[in-house]
Amino acid sequence: MVSASMVLPLLILIILSMILLTLFFYRSLEGQVRMHTELVDQNLQSRRMFQILKSETDQQMAMRGAVTETMVHKETGRSYVINAAPMIRIGRTIDDGQPEK
Repeated sequence: MVSASMVLPLLILIILSMILLTLFFYRSLEGQVRMHTELVDQNLQSRRMFQILKSETDQQMAMRGAVTETMVHKETGRSYVINAAPMIRIGRTIDDGQPEK
């Protein structure tokens, strides 16, 4: 039989690793949300008719416990700026006032 002196420390290390893994994924999600809000803010402030905004974020965390590795997660995001109002205004100024056929 396996004694508790061997199983209990291993169980504690596994639980610690699971908690650290959960924290890593939470930080990764937090970075993605921050990147998204930054892209949306840039999108709202842009005056261009069409633009592609790009952003990157990465998270690193050294795992301790049962596993000793560095977890790395890189995320890239794109946001498309499309302002329809200037396009409509340009279309109206180009229009010669004749009805479409």
